[in-house]
Amino acid sequence: MLKDSKIVLHIGGVYGDKEKAIDRFIHNYNLLSPKVKDRLVIENDDKSYNIGDVLKIGKTLDIPVVFDNLHNKILPYDKSKDELYFINKCKKTWKKDQVLIRGQ
Repeated sequence: MLKDSKIVLHIGGVYGDKEKAIDRFIHNYNLLSPKVKDRLVIENDDKSYNIGDVLKIGKTLDIPVVFDNLHNKILPYDKSKDELYFINKCKKTWKKDQVLIRGQ
């Protein structure tokens, strides 16, 4: 498995209690092998987890986050913030060794 090949994942369902669902996601993430954790990236979705939720989970688990602007239009977190704001927030979740720069 290549560390620079990423798996982009939505958090999943809410099942009637978002906080419990987030706790389950965090618990299950911690059961993953280091090889999988090195590849996992989380993304906001259009039904359950807005970018605010995903940034909070990413910070808790210290994993990278990507921002889906189309999902944010459907399930916004903070309409007073523009897309660049959230892109920059997500950028801060990435460590230098997690970013693949082609051509180098």
